[in-house]
Amino acid sequence: MAAAAIRSGIILYERRQSLPQKQAPEASYQPTADDYVYRRKIYADDVKSAASELRGKAVWVAAGNQLPYYPYSAATHHVDFRHEAGLLPPLEKLEITDVMFAEQPPKGSDTQVMAIFQRQAAEEKYAVSIGAESNGNYRFIANDIFFLDDPHILYNYWPADIWTAIDRHEVKPGMNELQAGFALGTAARASPGQIGDRTVKYANAGKPVKVTFVNNRAVEVTRETQP
Repeated sequence: MAAAAIRSGIILYERRQSLPQKQAPEASYQPTADDYVYRRKIYADDVKSAASELRGKAVWVAAGNQLPYYPYSAATHHVDFRHEAGLLPPLEKLEITDVMFAEQPPKGSDTQVMAIFQRQAAEEKYAVSIGAESNGNYRFIANDIFFLDDPHILYNYWPADIWTAIDRHEVKPGMNELQAGFALGTAARASPGQIGDRTVKYANAGKPVKVTFVNNRAVEVTRETQP
């Protein structure tokens, strides 16, 4: 699994990490209450500590429509990398049952650190990469791809109609960029411009949506045909 590719998509969406553009005007973004929401983190330096932090816990998908996940056999402790099950939807709640190593083809690539999980109201188990190990060195991305607390509680000051649209994976006029990302996921490409004053094209798991933001409010939402 290309952890670097996942992280690049996440970095695109990070609110304070927008890449500078040539001849860009001075930043017009004004901080909001969203910027001061505290997200808990795990502090892991190996598989054992990652398992200790996550096993038996619920997490919510922060990197929506970007994380491939795979079938997992509890009987054989095998991750079936050959048959991708899909992409984890935005804000989906996962119950983590274990953390383990798994060898992903091709042979010689970094060993993946996989979180084993169950989706809500489902007995099947699946696996998703939360990092990798190479020559004893670990790279964890769990803090980038998961919320450790329910986003509905973290952002409980958002209006009910906004949360209704997010839970339906829809963007409506008036949403800000963070809310749109919660609805459609972090797999996106942004036009030049400041956060909240640009156009963002969301991959949306194969159903692309283009959203134009002005003053950090969605003013135009367009569904696009898949190229």
